[in-house]
Parts: sequence; structure tokens; C-alpha cells
Amino acid sequence: MGLRKSTNILLLRISESEIVIRGSFGKVKLCYDMNLKIYRAMKILNKERMKKKLVGKDKTVYNNLLNEIAILKKMVIPSLESSQCRQAI
Repeated sequence: MGLRKSTNILLLRISESEIVIRGSFGKVKLCYDMNLKIYRAMKILNKERMKKKLVGKDKTVYNNLLNEIAILKKMVIPSLESSQCRQAI
């Protein structure tokens, strides 16, 4: 329930645009951040599909995504807000 509330707040400040690319597990959209007045890329993933696809004996694509997010949160990247990563999971 709390996730939906924070996601709505995020959507209030971002205007979605066209789909830039589609992949096996989701799509990337070009979005405009109305507060910061800049364009951003928003990655939208199908979590259920990722949990079903195995990439090894015990790991799923979703496990790999969680590892990638953990690494990104440790890096200092001005254009990546770690709070946005948390809202998506």
C-alpha cells in the first residue's frame, strides 16, 4: 500500500513520453521531470516475468536485477536517485 502512494508522488512530477526501446522484460520510456526540467529515461520492468526466468541453477533474472541495484546504490551517480530505485522494487 505504501509503495503505491510513493509511486503516485513520483508520477506527479514526471510526464511520460514515447517508448524508446522494448526488451524481453520491459521497456524504457523517455520522460520529462517537471520539477528539475530535464529529460530522464525510465526503465519499466515486468517483475513476474523476471522471477520466472532462470539464469543458472538457482538464480533468476530478478536476483540479478537486485544485485545491479545494490551496486548502483553504492556508486555516486548524480543522475541516478537511489530513492527511485527503491520505489520500483
